[in-house]
Amino acid sequence: MTAHTAEELETEYPDAQLHITSGGSTVAVTSDGDIISVCGKYGDTMRGRDLMKLAVENGGVKLDSYSGNHGFYVKCGFEPVSWCEWNDEYAPNGWDSSRDKREPIVFYKYTGKVAPYSAESLNVNNFISSIPASADYDAAKAKRDLSI
Repeated sequence: MTAHTAEELETEYPDAQLHITSGGSTVAVTSDGDIISVCGKYGDTMRGRDLMKLAVENGGVKLDSYSGNHGFYVKCGFEPVSWCEWNDEYAPNGWDSSRDKREPIVFYKYTGKVAPYSAESLNVNNFISSIPASADYDAAKAKRDLSI
């Protein structure tokens, strides 16, 4: 994954506040608390957890992400609320079906409760099997936003 440039964020998310570490990692927060563009740059000394802490300190209260990132986000105090199936129509730039997985999208809210380091809490399939999929991205987002 690559970070958004300041210009891309300004175009796609004009209300987002971009934070760039001295090592080049990024995280941005929109005016409604959505955390976007979380991207650690190789070689940066700032860890992913520190980026998430920075996002929360700057108003971040929610995010959505591919299911493969589940363990990271629950370790950072985010609780999964809803999810939807992958849709090729909304694949990010550079996504390649011969190389990249079609992962469910999981929607989280910040609770500050760090999940225990157990296989059960870190396994996204336990969450996905216990909560029915939302009809689509917008429905999953709305369900998460209503829970905040």
